Amino acid sequence: MLSVNTGEALGDAAAAVALSLFRPVAVLENMPRSGDGHLAPHEWIRTPDGRVLKTDAGGHELDHTWTGRQPVLWDLAGAILEWDLDPAMEHELLDGFARAGGYVCAPLALDAYRAAYAAHRIGQVRLAQDSETDLDERELLEQEYERWREKLALCFGAFSPAETRP
Repeated sequence: MLSVNTGEALGDAAAAVALSLFRPVAVLENMPRSGDGHLAPHEWIRTPDGRVLKTDAGGHELDHTWTGRQPVLWDLAGAILEWDLDPAMEHELLDGFARAGGYVCAPLALDAYRAAYAAHRIGQVRLAQDSETDLDERELLEQEYERWREKLALCFGAFSPAETRP
């Protein structure tokens, strides 16, 4: 998925970089898995007492996407990207995860999952756009596709979105 979606969105050179980024992370396949993989802001609410809660954390393991249950790095990377966390907020998230009993995340592994999450979202948005008949919705989905395409390009550092037109 990472290679194909990256290739379609950014071209063959970026797809090759995507594969090389994720290959060293294969050892994570045996890590415990958790979460539902859905980290967009609309999945959360703030209660009157200030707590932030997930609204629908179950049932997604049977949805139509390929992701299934992923290592927690998927959820951390997804939260960073979906919420547009700046470096300080990202550090706070990762530090809070470690303080709550998690582990210190290896930067290479987090980078790989960040790219995989962005590539997954690109695929979701393109699928929605391809099946949408309302022109206004298609335009909104195109904007969302470009937003995720830019996030994916930034995951590879050396590729700017302008350089990666297929």
